[in-house]
Amino acid sequence: MYKRLIDADNNTVAIRREVDDAFIPPDPENVDFRAFEQWVAEGNQPEVVSL
Repeated sequence: MYKRLIDADNNTVAIRREVDDAFIPPDPENVDFRAFEQWVAEGNQPEVVSL
């Protein structure tokens, strides 16, 4: 459902939501990012993609 896009230093650059190809910034003020964090808190793991 999600992919975590990371840079060479393992920093999260963005989250990609696969259902609609949305790119979500790693910003705790962002509603979509908070939904992603809740999804992870429920025990899910995103695929990690190195850029």
